[in-house]
Amino acid sequence: MLSDFIAIFRRFARVLLASTAPGQLAAGFTIGMMIGIVPKTNLIALSLCVLLFSIRCNRGLGLATAALVSFAATLTDPFAHRLGAAVLG
Repeated sequence: MLSDFIAIFRRFARVLLASTAPGQLAAGFTIGMMIGIVPKTNLIALSLCVLLFSIRCNRGLGLATAALVSFAATLTDPFAHRLGAAVLG
């Protein structure tokens, strides 16, 4: 039972970390950054997630980047709002 779970986990990790070429790493990072910036409740975010899993890129890096950028975006949102209001005002 435990060995079956470990085998599934290893297969999942192998799929996520398979693409290690520099272009594939950059594509995963870029798409993950775009996913992290856009609001998660719209069709653009869903389309970017489909794109991340349908092209040949590093999916693990894309998912990690999306999580980190989403966290950082919520922390910097008040500052970005004040900066944007100052620039436009």
